[in-house]
Amino acid sequence: MADQRYVYESPDGGHTIYRRHPGKLDRELVSIDQETQDKLAALKEDKLWGDIRRRAQQDPALQQMLDQLRIYYSLKYAKD
Repeated sequence: MADQRYVYESPDGGHTIYRRHPGKLDRELVSIDQETQDKLAALKEDKLWGDIRRRAQQDPALQQMLDQLRIYYSLKYAKD
């Protein structure tokens, strides 16, 4: 088996680390720090809720569930 050599890169100061073969553009993620993982998870959650709200416009059952969730949240957590 040939000796594998890689170039390691971090475009964000060490938060994510990628590696690639010298002379190649394709790279693979090697590691990602917890702070960046948390940010990515929050972005995915925000996207999910955005998708749910958009789909609810065409889905009456989903819209009804969102309306019920809003009422529940308002009654339990809203501070006047």
